[in-house]
Amino acid sequence: MYYKIIFTNKVKNVNLKVDYKGEILVKAPLKTDPELINFFILKHKKWIENRLKAAQKYQKYNFTDGERLPFLDTCLSLNKKNQCAYTLELHSKHREKRKKQVINFYKEQLKKYINEQLFLFCSKHNLKYKSFSITSAKKRYGSCSWDKRLFFTWRLAMAPTFVVNYVIAHELAHTKYMNHSKEFWALVAKIYPKYKESINWLKENYAMLYLD
Repeated sequence: MYYKIIFTNKVKNVNLKVDYKGEILVKAPLKTDPELINFFILKHKKWIENRLKAAQKYQKYNFTDGERLPFLDTCLSLNKKNQCAYTLELHSKHREKRKKQVINFYKEQLKKYINEQLFLFCSKHNLKYKSFSITSAKKRYGSCSWDKRLFFTWRLAMAPTFVVNYVIAHELAHTKYMNHSKEFWALVAKIYPKYKESINWLKENYAMLYLD
């Protein structure tokens, strides 16, 4: 198992990261004994293997005509209809410009979907929030500020709606509890009972939510 080690004074303890491409990165305090790092890796071997398995689902897209990308409960076809519910007409031949247009589509459509779900959840459970925005966050699916402003990454547009619904419920629950207490999770379950299934999906498929 190959992994990269960075010794730095910016961390107090050994920590571990496996990114969506399957790259393993270990950060450790300066002068950390290599044997301690090896022990740390062995201790988290099962977790690493699960992350590496999930990372195998990462797919690099070329944004060519006819290519299909995941989009909520269906797929998005580029320029040509290809058994998808949605077809996006791309106006450039350059990959990065095409990618940007796809991301803009995701942002626009996700905003519409989340707006509808927020209305439904808030109406049913008597919840309130100040505003919501779509972000380009890579590490967070969503967040909630102290003044009840909600944020969701556009990457959620590549996930099924039952996953998006969970993230919405999660952030709405933070408008009542700015923690992950038993009361918080009880509210999440009340808003969206299938939340555990969604969490498992994210653990197993997180690498599918990236466009490079």
